[in-house]
Amino acid sequence: MNMSVAQKQLESETQVRIQEPDFDWIIYSQLYDDLKGFKTEEDCYRHWLRHGKREKRVASLSGIYEKFEIDPTDFPADFDWQNYVDFNPDLKNKITNEWKAIFHYCQVGMKENRKFKIGYLQTSDLEKPETALQDSKTNDKDSFNWEIAFQPNAITENSSHEEVAQDDLNRYKRIRDSAHRTKLSPVFSIIMPIYDRTQLLRESLTSLLNQSYSDFELLLVLDGSPDATRAVVKEFSERDQRIRVFSYADSSGNACRGRNRGIIEARGEYVALSDSDDISTPDRLEVSLRTFQENSCDAVAGKARYIIMEGRKNSPVKMLSENEVFPLIYPILKRVNPIVTSTISIRRDVLLKHGGFRREMVYREDHELWLRLAHRGCKMTFVEHLFGLYRLHDDNNELNFKEQDTHWAEMMHKYYKLPFVDWNI
Repeated sequence: MNMSVAQKQLESETQVRIQEPDFDWIIYSQLYDDLKGFKTEEDCYRHWLRHGKREKRVASLSGIYEKFEIDPTDFPADFDWQNYVDFNPDLKNKITNEWKAIFHYCQVGMKENRKFKIGYLQTSDLEKPETALQDSKTNDKDSFNWEIAFQPNAITENSSHEEVAQDDLNRYKRIRDSAHRTKLSPVFSIIMPIYDRTQLLRESLTSLLNQSYSDFELLLVLDGSPDATRAVVKEFSERDQRIRVFSYADSSGNACRGRNRGIIEARGEYVALSDSDDISTPDRLEVSLRTFQENSCDAVAGKARYIIMEGRKNSPVKMLSENEVFPLIYPILKRVNPIVTSTISIRRDVLLKHGGFRREMVYREDHELWLRLAHRGCKMTFVEHLFGLYRLHDDNNELNFKEQDTHWAEMMHKYYKLPFVDWNI
C-alpha cells in the first residue's frame, strides 16, 4: 500500500527528530500561549518543525541562554521564578510559569537588575512599599521570623484606607511565602540521569527519598526514556514535591548530558550524584554533610559494595574492602578510579567553576572529572563509611568498555588538563 503524503511527512518528521536532541516539549509548550492546547510531545515537536524553527522560537533552556547570549554559569543558581513575580508587580499577569520567568529574566531582567530573592530587598530601597525586610534568627537556628515594614501608601480620592490595607496584606502574604521558599532552598541537589529502567529505578528512588537527612531536591533527567520508565518517574514525582523532572526526546548514549543538565538546574549548595540502578544507604547525605562541615572540602565520597546481578558471570572491577581507606590524592587518581559515582557529592560552585562531564568521554567520563578537579587543587575527602550499593549487570559501561580501557585512559589523560568549555545540554 502506498503511503499518503501526510504519512510520509510524519515519518520524515520522526526521522528528523533524532537530529534535534535539544528539543524540550515542556519548555516549548509553556513558553508560548498559542500552544496551550498542545498536550503531547509529538504535537509540540510537529509544531516546532513546521512553525517554531522558522519563527525562531526557543525550545530548551540552552536555547534561551543562546537567544539572549547568556553564559549558563552567569545565571543565578538561586533564581526563584515565584519570587521574581512577587518582587516585580508588572509581571503578575504575564509570567505564569518557571520557563516564562527564566525567559523574561534573561531577556530584560538581568540588564535591569530586577529582584528575585529576599536578600535583594534593602531598608533604604524606596521603590516598593515592602522595603524593610529583615530576618530575625531565634535561638532555633532553623527558625526565621520575617519582619516587614511598609512605607505609607498615598491615599487618593480613588483609594480608601481599606483598599490600601488590603493591598499591604496581600503584599505581605506574597513576601512571607517567598521568604518561606527561600528558607526551604535545599542543601543538596541529587542528580539522576535515567534511560531505561523500571524496578531497579523504583528501588533507587526509594533509597534516596528515605534519606535520614531530608533537605534536598531530586532532579530526574529522562534521556529518551520509554513509556514504562516515564510512568515510574511520573508516579514518584506526583507523590513527592522534592522531585523535579527534565526530559529529552532522544537518548544521548551516556549519562553526561543528564548529569550536566542537573548541575545547571540544581538549586542546592551540594550536588550528590546517583545512577538509576544504584542504592544509597539511608545516612549517605547526613554523613556527607557532616564531612563537608568538618573538613571544609570540595567533594566527599564514600564506600560502595558491589552487587553482581544475574547474567554477569564475573567482574574485573577492583572491589574496595570495608576497612580500606583510599587517600584521594592527585597521583593516585592518575592511575586508578576509587570513586563510585553514586557515592560522591560535590560543591555546586566548584562544578560551575571547573566544569562538568565531558560528552566526548563515552567511558571514564567520571574519572576524567575527578582527575580534573584534583589537578586544579580541589580538596576531596573519602569517608570510610558505606554510602551505596553498586550493581554490576550486562548494561554497565564499567564492564562493557573494559576491552577499550586503554583508549579511554589515553583520552582521559589528554582531556583532564584542558579547560571545560561546553556544557552541551
